[in-house]
Amino acid sequence: NIFHAVIKLSFPLSAERCARLGLGTFRNRAKEIFKKYSTFYSKIKKKQNQKKINKSRKYIETPT
Repeated sequence: NIFHAVIKLSFPLSAERCARLGLGTFRNRAKEIFKKYSTFYSKIKKKQNQKKINKSRKYIETPT
C-alpha cells in the first residue's frame, strides 16, 4: 500500500540517518508523492469523518 510506505517516511527521519541508510533520493521522491497524495487522502478522511458525524447526529435526532 503506497500510503503506508509514504506515511512512514513522512515522519521526521533525520537527513543523516537517511544518508546512512541510503534512503536520500528515495525519501525525496516519497516526499513528492506524499505531497500529491496527502490532499487526496485528507479529502477521503474528511468524507469518512462527515459520515461518522452524520451517523451520530441521526442517533441524537431520532426520538427513543
